[in-house]
Amino acid sequence: MMGKNSKKGKNMKTIIGIICAVLIVTGCQTTTARKESPIDLERPVQETSSTQILEEANAAFSQDNFDQAVELYTQWLAEHSDDEVALVNRGRAQAQRQEYEAALEDFQAAKTTIALIHAGRVYLIQNKVKPAKNMIDQALNKDDFQKLDASKKYMAYYLDGQIKNMLEQYEEALLALNQALEIFNTSPGSFKKQGIQNIQRFAIYHKALALHYLNKNKDVPELMEQYIALTKEAGDEVTSHDYKSLALAYYLANNIDKCKAILPEVDPADRAALHAQFGDSFFLAN
Repeated sequence: MMGKNSKKGKNMKTIIGIICAVLIVTGCQTTTARKESPIDLERPVQETSSTQILEEANAAFSQDNFDQAVELYTQWLAEHSDDEVALVNRGRAQAQRQEYEAALEDFQAAKTTIALIHAGRVYLIQNKVKPAKNMIDQALNKDDFQKLDASKKYMAYYLDGQIKNMLEQYEEALLALNQALEIFNTSPGSFKKQGIQNIQRFAIYHKALALHYLNKNKDVPELMEQYIALTKEAGDEVTSHDYKSLALAYYLANNIDKCKAILPEVDPADRAALHAQFGDSFFLAN
């Protein structure tokens, strides 16, 4: 995670990939985390007045059958072209198929705050930071933004913080990420009900990143410890890169004993990179 500026692009791409695998908010009434999906978004909205085609489309989406979901939503939209929910759901299904331009067209047609948040995420997946920022800025300034539920507001602020980090606007990133964490901490139960009780770890990670680049390393080790603990709790893999970030956090906070203690979790290539960066031979010791 943390290192010289030359490593930021790779680190951002890595964390975006992780996020795409697990973030699942915006526009749902019931949500279940599903690690197998490349861009794990929320379950489709269920409408009480839906016809059979729409019900089948929602069911296909819920079963990760995105090809069928796109086909069925397309049939529905042929007769109900102004159905904003169906447009967003089809856009999400197309994003799952990595058909990003088609997804963005649907989000643009929907013109809702939720669609803007989804569009911002899709632009980030494509590493298009400026249009991603534009989408999230629009969402944050929508009149109905504050009426969204906690998970949707968390997502918008989290993405805003991630984007600000990518633009090297670290102080502004901290403001957005702290806002996201405040929203999560105010109503953790609502996140748990949606199956996303560990989603705050990504805001924690990016907060650690912002503090690192501001050379405010005192609190970074604790944040990275929280990130790793929550990743384990979520049942996701803690990688050598994660442990390398924690070791680096300890090192920069002058806690050499803890740095040495975590090094066995870091693979040789990452330890060699730490040695090359700082020159201390203990990074290579068995």
